[in-house]
Amino acid sequence: MQTQFKTQYENGQALMQEVARLREQASMAEEERKQMTVSLDGIRMLQAANEDQHERVHGTWFFFSLCLYFYFHFSFPLQHCQHV
Repeated sequence: MQTQFKTQYENGQALMQEVARLREQASMAEEERKQMTVSLDGIRMLQAANEDQHERVHGTWFFFSLCLYFYFHFSFPLQHCQHV
């Protein structure tokens, strides 16, 4: 009878150790998941900033080219008719 209790106690101890090991693995996996989430959030922020910068560059070039167009259009309006 005492041997049976001893075996059950040892099995219980082994189960407790296994539960502690699994909890440790779960907490490590949770920490890794949090780090990956932070990394993904950082990547998304960089992508959004890059797209915003890309749009600003296009807007700047469009405005600059529009200014050049109007400058040359109004600075030399009758250049093609000067031979008359």
